[in-house]
Amino acid sequence: MVDQPGTMSNIVISDEGPLHTNFYFTIGNEQVFNCQIHVKGSPTPEQIEAHIKSAINAMTAVVRHGGKAKQVGQQPAANGKPADPPAPQFEFYSARGKTYFKLPEGAPEPNELTCPVHGKTMKRKTNPDGAWWSHKDGDGWCGASVGRG
Repeated sequence: MVDQPGTMSNIVISDEGPLHTNFYFTIGNEQVFNCQIHVKGSPTPEQIEAHIKSAINAMTAVVRHGGKAKQVGQQPAANGKPADPPAPQFEFYSARGKTYFKLPEGAPEPNELTCPVHGKTMKRKTNPDGAWWSHKDGDGWCGASVGRG
């Protein structure tokens, strides 16, 4: 039971073996890698830092040698070329030089979308004028907004 952030009480730990936890996260800028860390036992903060640095070095080497990160669940085609981007979750369209998507009536705005052009994750951004979704594309940005009508 969690009493308040940072403190816990009434925790029962059995002697059934070492504890373990999985963490899933993404890391990277131009090439975003999907990662998982399996922590077993009680590694020191230094051991965790060393492991993450080692993984980052491996990802850097992959990119340096021409490798590319792939989205979770996306597999290369049999010919070795990247598979087509996954089908978008929403209907996208262009108007007045911008990209929009149709949000089903009553549906909440998503925090992330899959770009219909690049297959990359577009993250929700906001300012006083509203919300939009974007991802880095080379030296610029690719983006979309909710269509209004």
